[in-house]
Amino acid sequence: MSIETFTTNSVAETIEVAQNLIKQFLNNLEVGPVIISLLGDYGIGKTQFVKGLAQALNIPAEVVSPSYVYMRNYPFEINEIRGELVHIDAWRIKREEDFKMIGVENYLKPGFILALEWPQQFAGVLQETLKQGGVEYQLIEVSFRELGGDQREIMIKNKQDSQ
Repeated sequence: MSIETFTTNSVAETIEVAQNLIKQFLNNLEVGPVIISLLGDYGIGKTQFVKGLAQALNIPAEVVSPSYVYMRNYPFEINEIRGELVHIDAWRIKREEDFKMIGVENYLKPGFILALEWPQQFAGVLQETLKQGGVEYQLIEVSFRELGGDQREIMIKNKQDSQ
């Protein structure tokens, strides 16, 4: 497991960290999904981070928080790689059954990037689904901590180099 820590002073810098991160894992999409767990308080910059992912993937759609619709999908094609960025906000999902109903298993295959806000609520379900699917995947944990004002500490843990 590798760990990198960044200090950002603005939304633009947070977006840049996300852009640099996803570029490292584009080639992994051919063998399995890239799962990015986003951890941090409400309003800390998780959706801004997903905007950075989308910009790096040349997604023209405006990325907005899926808090009230649970999930938003953004298809992309970059460097001859076609895929889909799936942004899930599990903040309002209270039961495991509801989490399963959004169909996460449909996105745990090659070509998908799953950006999951509030994953800690359903980490067990996600791990179980990954084991059942038997696919190779990349698991990245991104933790946000407010340092004051717009300054953030972003810790990125590459939890798994491959399954």
